[in-house]
Amino acid sequence: MEHRDSRNISKNASYQSTGGRSAQEGSTSSQEGSTQRPRPINAEPTDEEGLLWYSGYKFEQYMTCANAEETLDPNRKIRFKIFENVITADLEEEGFNSIRLCSFAEIDALRKDEPIEIKLTGNESFTSKIHTYLHCAFANKKTIITGLRNENYVVTKVIERRTSDLVADLRSSSEGDSRADEKCFSFLYDVLAMTKHVLTRAKACRFIYMPRTGIIQFEPITILEVEKRGYRFPEEFQTKFQPD
Repeated sequence: MEHRDSRNISKNASYQSTGGRSAQEGSTSSQEGSTQRPRPINAEPTDEEGLLWYSGYKFEQYMTCANAEETLDPNRKIRFKIFENVITADLEEEGFNSIRLCSFAEIDALRKDEPIEIKLTGNESFTSKIHTYLHCAFANKKTIITGLRNENYVVTKVIERRTSDLVADLRSSSEGDSRADEKCFSFLYDVLAMTKHVLTRAKACRFIYMPRTGIIQFEPITILEVEKRGYRFPEEFQTKFQPD
């Protein structure tokens, strides 16, 4: 599989290159019960974060090459120039207006012209599978390469599967149900609809999701408050993409 530095995704019209920094900077959400502000973007990683990052780096190093003709070199250095795209999609709920969604996505690798998701995890839980599925669904990734690691950050198994197989797994697992993926999109529609409503009277929206109760709190905030929390909405996104 080709690494991110040599990809061509022009065949998919829904991809539009933005470049720049990590998409996570645009987030304005917080976790349940958290009273601490998010760590600044440029803060030094903790030891655990460093190990997670390095193990992910090595996994991608072993699983990719710079181009399709290159021989695999596990010791080569990966140039981490993050390749970002804005992907536009219409999220629809029966009986309601559709919502235009513009989301950031990073393409890990290409196999010929097909975007591939590469993921390393220590516990592929039901929630983790949902996260992976939604990410792949909006990024139009049809293949997932998953590395399973142990407590010592050693990869013990590598699984390749289609995104459609992950949907079937979600529907059949003991934690899931036959409409797991549909409920995810329905839930996302509700969150975006309320966010869009809040943004009619505010420049930004902060939301808090409490998974134990299923309650979501929405709060209008200013751009200054967003910046104080350490988040930055990429200027290139604002100038190039104007969601409805």
